[in-house]
Amino acid sequence: MNVTKKKIRLIALAAGLILSTGSGRAAEPRDCVPEAYAHAVVNPLSWNEARITGGYLGSYIERTSAVSIPDFIAKMEQAGGFENFRIVAKSDQKPPTGRSNHNEFVYKLMEAGGYFSADPTLNAAFQPLISDILAAQDKDGYLNTYYQNPLVLQKKADNRFQSGNRFEFYAFGHLAQAGLAWKRAAGDDQLLDASSRFADLICDRFGSAPLPYDSHPGVPNVKYEHPNHEMAMVELYRATGNRRYLDFVAHTLDDYGFWSFPEIWGHGVQETLLLAGGTDVYLELGKPEMLHQLEAMWRDATERKMYITGGVGSVPKGECYGAAYELPNATSYCETCAAISKIFWGWRMLLATGQSAYVDDMERTLYNATLTGIALSGTEYFYVNLMEKQDHQKSNQKTDGRRKPYFVTACCPPNLHRLFGSLPYYCFTTDREGVQVQLFANAELKTTLPSGTPIHLRETTDYPYGGKVQIELLADGDFTLSLRIPSWAETAQLSVNGQPAPAALSGPVVTLAREWKKGDTVALELPMQPRLVPGRTVVADEKGKLALMRGPLVYCLESPDNPGINLFDIQLAAGTAFREKPLELANGALSLAGTGWDKTQQKEVEVTAIPYHLWANREPSLMRIWIPAPTTPFSAKRLLKAGITTL
Repeated sequence: MNVTKKKIRLIALAAGLILSTGSGRAAEPRDCVPEAYAHAVVNPLSWNEARITGGYLGSYIERTSAVSIPDFIAKMEQAGGFENFRIVAKSDQKPPTGRSNHNEFVYKLMEAGGYFSADPTLNAAFQPLISDILAAQDKDGYLNTYYQNPLVLQKKADNRFQSGNRFEFYAFGHLAQAGLAWKRAAGDDQLLDASSRFADLICDRFGSAPLPYDSHPGVPNVKYEHPNHEMAMVELYRATGNRRYLDFVAHTLDDYGFWSFPEIWGHGVQETLLLAGGTDVYLELGKPEMLHQLEAMWRDATERKMYITGGVGSVPKGECYGAAYELPNATSYCETCAAISKIFWGWRMLLATGQSAYVDDMERTLYNATLTGIALSGTEYFYVNLMEKQDHQKSNQKTDGRRKPYFVTACCPPNLHRLFGSLPYYCFTTDREGVQVQLFANAELKTTLPSGTPIHLRETTDYPYGGKVQIELLADGDFTLSLRIPSWAETAQLSVNGQPAPAALSGPVVTLAREWKKGDTVALELPMQPRLVPGRTVVADEKGKLALMRGPLVYCLESPDNPGINLFDIQLAAGTAFREKPLELANGALSLAGTGWDKTQQKEVEVTAIPYHLWANREPSLMRIWIPAPTTPFSAKRLLKAGITTL
């Protein structure tokens, strides 16, 4: 402990507080199954113990419920996704819509519906679909409407679990997650029972046998046809106590050779979901070598194969992870689903270790690689997330820089909907001693620690644009309250009941231990000055360039804000200062204006940057994140401004 932190601790003790940087103590399991999260350092909340009450993230949640889900129900109905279940239930002689992955899209939407099921209109809208899904399930539990389709069966009657099949387990995984959402949020166990029957069939057939699918080494998106059942099976174990579900996942990970993977490669979504499922297994079995492998894979993903936005899966061919530092800007893939999958994985790594670095990455990924996936209208989406858009770039429907109302492969939109519906779940964690504030949002928490100590608090903030986070205690209680200091914040200011700490704090976590009284407040003030981040020299498209960030947000230059300027002629100096301006696009949003050097016109020009996740919400535009630094001493000298520290 350095001298400054020691002084803070001593003064805090005198004031009736204890400040620390967190502990490595394992949390007390608190789920309905005694073994669930047996090796977690911090534990997740039970469902409905936290809610987001407004603010920036709240606006996405509200729009999802009021606009996005009703809109997508209509689009998916029109596209034929729901009809697949009716065809099977009625044995109609009609071809299926899509292929074997189509049920996945429906189940993701169903999961989102579960989170928003307290809305009676949405609840009622999903009830017919629940009935159609149940009616399509075979008596033994099997459910994949492509392979069950009567016309497909005429060609091959025995077509279940064949070596060349795809997405049977994958769709099952999303059925189970939908069932868990409806059970936890609405008390409706119909889909959970259906998924348990399917899980039992899978375990009966393959519980001690290799999975049936072909292995394709070197083919990124089908290298062993990743079935995506791992997270779902472990969650079913946690919900039901049926140990065979957990054992099956452990068996299949061994069958893959998962615990000896040398690096991440393969499909950006499937591989990341696999890693999340592997972390779930560690959380229950707790073998140290498992955690070591997961940590090594995390380092590979985030240090060598991730963009500044948190996006992963850089290579369009196969929608896959590339080689180390293969991170092109103009052809970046960065599927929205891959970013969401990394949030799921990061959350589980947080539970496994208690280390706030995983939340830092979740936050980066959420605000940049994920929010960009949906338009502010709530009805248009990105499948692919470019790091820059050049006018000479070849484009297709996924990479033309315009969000689309629907995709034939309709995975990303409902994935966003289910993530937004579950965001309150990621705001807080607990351990034996208290509660940890993980995401900064307008939120309320009401829970009880394993000791019986009740906790009721309210979090308010204008984050991510404002840096103040306030916690108000709504009930008495003796427990620890921990707040994350993001890694991008060099220092932070803390006060309790209006009395400031005597010095600035540095991360990663500050913990306050005291007997709290109703009405007590804790305020954390984070620095929100813009900062320029130098590119990595080992990444070809970052070398010699700078990216602009403010708080957790990555900024970009977009052509509507910079008329008469060729974005690809602009340079920025490391010391360039930026001033904040309101941005009308979104409530509370800020743009950043500064001086750039136009290398073609050989003069200074004012440039305006906006949050990356807000680009493409106006007319078709050009965009870039990484801006070259000046190449001549003359331009660097003219551009040098005071007031900003290069990080």
